[in-house]
Amino acid sequence: SEKGKRLVSFEWEVHHEKTLKMIRSLFRKAVFVLAPLSCFALSAQQRDGQTDRDAVVIDYFFTARGVSPAYAERVRSGVVEGFLRRGRHRVIDARMVRELYLEEGIWMNALWGQRETAWQQDLRKKRMGSLGGRFLLVGYVSRAELSRREGSREVDIVFSLTSYDLASGEVSDAQEFRLTGSGRTAGEAEQEAFESLPAKMEYYIDTQFRFETCVLQLEAPDAKGRYKELYLGCGTSQGVRSGDRFLVYQWYEVAGREAVRLLGKVRVRQVFGPQIARCSISNGAEEIARAFLQGDSLQVVSDTRALF
Repeated sequence: SEKGKRLVSFEWEVHHEKTLKMIRSLFRKAVFVLAPLSCFALSAQQRDGQTDRDAVVIDYFFTARGVSPAYAERVRSGVVEGFLRRGRHRVIDARMVRELYLEEGIWMNALWGQRETAWQQDLRKKRMGSLGGRFLLVGYVSRAELSRREGSREVDIVFSLTSYDLASGEVSDAQEFRLTGSGRTAGEAEQEAFESLPAKMEYYIDTQFRFETCVLQLEAPDAKGRYKELYLGCGTSQGVRSGDRFLVYQWYEVAGREAVRLLGKVRVRQVFGPQIARCSISNGAEEIARAFLQGDSLQVVSDTRALF
């Protein structure tokens, strides 16, 4: 009914107005403490091989009209945590680096997702590059709705991520994500919705930020002469973990032109350090072994994480 819709809308506004007031209060009291603490926390989680990793600058997130900044901040925090957990990049939190902004007022506005002019954004991208950033990640929260159905609460959040390669200028297509949850209260519904965010971020990072490596050597064949394992030239420096998958390609020549074909797939079994990983050959073992022993040019590209 119309009265029920107004009641849900009122509850939504009250719930998020309280959240916003709390965030603003904490921010005013601790704004000059957040930056050093944030940088310390990020660096503490990125010590192992961090200098060998590309840096991703995670910018503030824009919001559509009517979307609570509290939701945008929660989505953004989940994205930051996802990148930290995957371990493939050094993470730079743009909101905590005040040198990226032209003046104090713009930095304060950025904390609440207010847009910049094109000139301000271009200059800030250059400053991001000067800090060692390779990629820039920008988010947009287009929907954050709370509804009531049969005595429960349902949350529906839609956001998108766009990445910029600051070195090449290449811009990725925006990837859209949806978080949904239900519960007896708004808090329970939100918790269920955000529980799916880590897995979504891991898949996004694996597919959007692929990297190349090489085959170092083949493990000795078994009693029947079959090659079942090999070693790749990657490891903790790229955030490689047990279960990660890689695709092995072979470069060859056709009528004087270079072509490439997929030989097989490998799965990481053990990581020995920054630049070595032992893998089992999932398929294409004979083709991979033959090409490697012949000295052919092989290209190994990271793939999504294995589900088995």
